[in-house]
Order: sequence, then C-alpha cells, then structure tokens
Amino acid sequence: MKLQIEVTSSTATIKSGTSKTGKAYRFAEQTGMVTYPNGERRRSALLLDDNEPDLSPGLYEPTDSAVYPGDYGAICISMNAKNWQRVDPKSGAK
Repeated sequence: MKLQIEVTSSTATIKSGTSKTGKAYRFAEQTGMVTYPNGERRRSALLLDDNEPDLSPGLYEPTDSAVYPGDYGAICISMNAKNWQRVDPKSGAK
C-alpha cells in the first residue's frame, strides 16, 4: 500500500478557540492533497506539535509508527506530522 500526502502550503495555519466545554485549544496544521492507493485524491492536513517547524512543500509518506490499532479492531493512521517522512519522488529514497 502506498499512501502519500503532497504538502502544498509552505507555512502552517494556526487554529485556536474555545471548545463547547470552555477549554481553550490551539493547534497548527499544514494542508495538502492525500493520494489514496486507489488513485483518489482528497484535501487533508498534517498536524504539527507545539514549536515544531513548518514542513517543506513536497511528498510525505506515513512511517511505521503512524499506523496503530483503533477501537473495535479498526486500523488507524496518525495525521501527526512527526509520524510522516518526506520522500524524494525522483529516487524513491526516504
């Protein structure tokens, strides 16, 4: 299976506010286009941890640590940027 996201923005977008329960939140994300194994493309975003530098535009693939077991036997893929790695589309090297 080959799953990739092409990060198209050069800077992260900061989103912040207050939840319905009154708790403040703040996170950074970088948008891109995910290409699924069947060739379908959809907009998505990778989440950045606090003080994590913005990603460079390019292709990223999930690392082994991005895949984890979810509830009721579901397979989940983390969209946290630290669980994705940049790939060189010309050489296929990571």
